[in-house]
Amino acid sequence: MAGPFDVESFDRLAEALDRWLDQAVIIGGWAHRLYRLRPLAQTLDYEPLGTFDSDIAVPLDLPAGGNLLTYRPARM
Repeated sequence: MAGPFDVESFDRLAEALDRWLDQAVIIGGWAHRLYRLRPLAQTLDYEPLGTFDSDIAVPLDLPAGGNLLTYRPARM
């Protein structure tokens, strides 16, 4: 699992979503990790949820066009 906040992985996610960031909501494990970065967030004694995927909520009518799929080899 990813650590409490894997900045490099999050950067890749944000870059991939750049075109739709104003319409996307990050949910799931990333949301738990991001919330802990807020100054007003409660300090907890356990690690946030961690997963190997990303969950993104977008509107049903999200405009699409052009070549949306780009092959990006995994960085290990």
